[in-house]
Amino acid sequence: MGFGHLWLKLMGVTEDQARALGNPTVGHAATTVGALALAYVLALLARFAGAQTFWEGLVLGLWIWVGVVITTSVDSYVFGGRGLRLWRSTTRTTWGRCR
Repeated sequence: MGFGHLWLKLMGVTEDQARALGNPTVGHAATTVGALALAYVLALLARFAGAQTFWEGLVLGLWIWVGVVITTSVDSYVFGGRGLRLWRSTTRTTWGRCR
């Protein structure tokens, strides 16, 4: 089962409902622009933090992920009734985009 199918299942959306939303190209384009903006901001933060090696950048990225992604997303999943499994899946995907 691919990530898209797992996400649909966890969100309670059928494939027909997803198709009815229209062409996902706009969403994918917006996500790509957002990922590029995030990469730029992370590069600036690495520069300001003085991270010069791959490992220093990796540690910085991990702490930013914990400090920003984890803390800002957990409440919407816990109180929104979305479930821990969806939250874990989403945050892992976010980490994958940041690497």
